[in-house]
Amino acid sequence: EPLGMVFDGTTSRLSVRSPSDAGATGEVAVKTYRFLASAVKWAAVHFLASLLIVPATLKAGEAGISVVAGVLAFLTKVLYFPVLGLALYPRYWFPGQWIYAPIAANSLIWGLALAAAIKAGRRWHQKFSAPDV
Repeated sequence: EPLGMVFDGTTSRLSVRSPSDAGATGEVAVKTYRFLASAVKWAAVHFLASLLIVPATLKAGEAGISVVAGVLAFLTKVLYFPVLGLALYPRYWFPGQWIYAPIAANSLIWGLALAAAIKAGRRWHQKFSAPDV
């Protein structure tokens, strides 16, 4: 279609279209889906790491391996930042197994941040990398 106003008879709306807009909506949906899939993948990895690091830290401390225990304690603080590390909620709000709710929320924040960082890195790499000859 040429550039101009297009009347959609089914919705009674006018819209502006250009020839390059043909697949834009589908392309945005696919990119959004890929981004969210990547974020959920990284959130799952973070959630698993958050659950496994506490027993590992306790075992290293009990075994008397202070260097490993210190590194694991530091990594625990990093993994639990910001929701758990900053104690943005009182512990009694999440009794028993409900503690997994803020851990999952924290992991989702990390997953979105990691997916956004990877996407930004890829864009930067594409923009500044040498062209193929």
